[in-house]
Amino acid sequence: MEFSDELRIAKEAARKAGEVIKQYRREGFEVERKGSRTDFVTEADREAQRKVVETIEDEFPGDGFLGEEDGLKPDGENRVW
Repeated sequence: MEFSDELRIAKEAARKAGEVIKQYRREGFEVERKGSRTDFVTEADREAQRKVVETIEDEFPGDGFLGEEDGLKPDGENRVW
């Protein structure tokens, strides 16, 4: 089984997320606690993850996602990223 389309989209998603992170790095960001005293998150984290999911979902709408920052749909029809 070849995964060339998946790899192409994964690279595109990573590039888009990197652009989000670079923008926040230039403009600044605030750090929040998610739960425990040592579990932190920023809006940059959340937006970068949304960008990854959005990019992959556009190409593979039946796939699911597990992410660190937001509750996402882990039950994809085809596979889970």
